[in-house]
Amino acid sequence: MHRIYILLLFIVLFFTYCSKNTPETKKTEDKPHNHQHKGEHKHHEHGGHDHNRHHEHHQDQDMHSDHQKHSFKDVKKYVKMFESPSRLKWQKPDEVIKEMNLKNGDVVADIGAGTGYFSRRIAKAVGPNGKVHAYDIEPNMVNHMKEDANKLGLKNYLPEVISADKPKFPENQFNVIFIANTYHHIPDRINYFKNLIKSLKKGGRLIIVDFKKMVTKFGPPKKHKIAKSQVTKELWKAGYEAKRSPNVMPYHYFIEFQSK
Repeated sequence: MHRIYILLLFIVLFFTYCSKNTPETKKTEDKPHNHQHKGEHKHHEHGGHDHNRHHEHHQDQDMHSDHQKHSFKDVKKYVKMFESPSRLKWQKPDEVIKEMNLKNGDVVADIGAGTGYFSRRIAKAVGPNGKVHAYDIEPNMVNHMKEDANKLGLKNYLPEVISADKPKFPENQFNVIFIANTYHHIPDRINYFKNLIKSLKKGGRLIIVDFKKMVTKFGPPKKHKIAKSQVTKELWKAGYEAKRSPNVMPYHYFIEFQSK
């Protein structure tokens, strides 16, 4: 009887073991493998995402290329705009140059020179012994000015690219710093001009030409224009004193400063 009981117990254990290793159970155990495959599939999707990002990178390069082309086209557009014959009537560049009282041999910084509208005139006014450093943040504008200088044969007309955020100018270098139609673009102006004062020679002058705060058919909107009184106050804080302001242009002010 005892032997029969042991035999029955052995049979039960045997069937229990077999039931655990049936094909159904193996299917269940295969599930982690299926899960792993799904994980691999997700990884493949992640790889596909990277491929898409790589494709987007090429699209960005194409956009950057288009932007560069667009910038070049913009320069052409701005050359046409800034060099328009009608500008002679309201900007009066020759009268402005005359009021600057430049001397042969003067070294001038033209900051925000654009297409070189004033720079080429300054180069002629200071003579072969003087020079004008024509600064602009747009490389394509600077390239245009270099071509302009070569065409005019003006070796003292020196276009240079500057940083928009932290421009570096040589110290004790300039007899005159000239800024036309650019003052309203400059951020953090008081600190900007505090640093700029170091670049003036002893007795050097800062000349600001910019739009009067009024509505005009050209130039920036009125809300972006800065009143003459505000310019004077800001530059006083930066260490400059207004010396004179001749009435040269109908839509612009001309203010000459020196360090206090």
